[in-house]
Amino acid sequence: MAASLECLFTKLLFPNRSWAPLYSGHIILLLGFIMVFVGQFVRSAAMVQAGQSFNHTIQHHKKDTHALVTTGLYSFLRHPSYFGFFYWGIGTQMVLGNPVCFIGYTLVLWRFFSARVKHEEALLVRFFGEEYVSYKKRVGTLMPFVGH
Repeated sequence: MAASLECLFTKLLFPNRSWAPLYSGHIILLLGFIMVFVGQFVRSAAMVQAGQSFNHTIQHHKKDTHALVTTGLYSFLRHPSYFGFFYWGIGTQMVLGNPVCFIGYTLVLWRFFSARVKHEEALLVRFFGEEYVSYKKRVGTLMPFVGH
């Protein structure tokens, strides 16, 4: 709701994206579209690549079908689905031209994924032991200050 209201308000006050510094509104729009596209692609591909090991809710008990996926996107992104959602969410606010919600979404998404990754990784260490610890050391999240 906040994003929709800000978009409407900003469009009424600044119809040509003249709020953007140095008239960079079109660059911000293009960058936002790229972030939305890449974010959605990475998130969707991560779900497919993880197969049965992917779940939208954090699993507190390891099932026999759970496997540590470290290939494909997972070979260079430790949490590609989270990476995708993080940048998709921020990109949407760039596309909409919402500077206030851009900051708000960035903070909320960062806080959410920081806590979620910390919780999930404690479980992954319990499930996979040294195999996950080693994986965590060599593969980052590419989200600022998340999972370090």
